[in-house]
Amino acid sequence: PHSRDYRAVAPQQVERDLQRLVALYPAHLLSFQAVGAPSSTINRSSTTQQRQFIHAFFAAWDRYATRIPLAVFTRLHDMSWTQAIAMARELPYTASPEAVPFVAGYLQSLGLRTHDEVGTPKAAYNTLRQSAAERGW
Repeated sequence: PHSRDYRAVAPQQVERDLQRLVALYPAHLLSFQAVGAPSSTINRSSTTQQRQFIHAFFAAWDRYATRIPLAVFTRLHDMSWTQAIAMARELPYTASPEAVPFVAGYLQSLGLRTHDEVGTPKAAYNTLRQSAAERGW
């Protein structure tokens, strides 16, 4: 989730967003192929906010489990800044050159582990693992 200018949305919005989608499509099962939130400060986010998003998503998913049989998380590792800039420049929804850093920050920081040799886990990674384990996955 993000605003038009690629600012991260508050984790508390997850519940409302899922509730709205379930209401819009009452006769359908919903699957999510790219669940994630950025951790980049350029998007007014943080690793703490990313962790809070994962926690909020699992809580909302629990409420709508019969309607949402599948959710896939976006990416395990962050991209490099170079990769993110290149991708942002190629995307059709990057409206202007001024938007490139914000789109790149969003894309670059969606991972649950850092982009370095080690792939250091971010707080969201541990929250995802713990949330999945609590559900027996």
